[in-house]
Amino acid sequence: MFAIYQATCERLGGTEDHFPDYFQSYLDAVAGDDNSDDDDSDDDEHLDGDENGEPVDSLNPELSGVEGDIVYAMRRHRRREQRLRDEKIKAVLEATGRLRCEVPGCGFDFLEVYGEIGEGFAHMHHLKPLGDRSEPSETKLDDLAIVCANCHAMVHRGGTTRPLEGLINRR
Repeated sequence: MFAIYQATCERLGGTEDHFPDYFQSYLDAVAGDDNSDDDDSDDDEHLDGDENGEPVDSLNPELSGVEGDIVYAMRRHRRREQRLRDEKIKAVLEATGRLRCEVPGCGFDFLEVYGEIGEGFAHMHHLKPLGDRSEPSETKLDDLAIVCANCHAMVHRGGTTRPLEGLINRR
């Protein structure tokens, strides 16, 4: 059994049978990957500059890059409660009838812009960032805000969390 998997299961107080198979298939795939980072190739150098280190003209229509390679990654992710998201959306819809971005000066509404496909859709932002918590703690509906994708991206741009107030710069 993988040490990390075992420690995680012990901390969470249980096991899930599919994890050992997942990790083994991950390791098998990585072991069979011919595109490892250890191959000393210079294939990625053109992304930052030409062969002389000069910046590549980003407006050059001949510029290209190889994309679509499968990358295997393990990551940490803080668990979120889908039930809280669902209840926040339900509460806002009952109170206002719309899901508008709560960033002052925005008000974007996915239903208004996209029609039926946008109905009931919005991003959810934690006003008390999960990343600031030293351990799992309670989140209430008032700790969540309805935001649009653009505002949510700007709130978190650069790996930080900005307040919703003052996010939009009106000139």
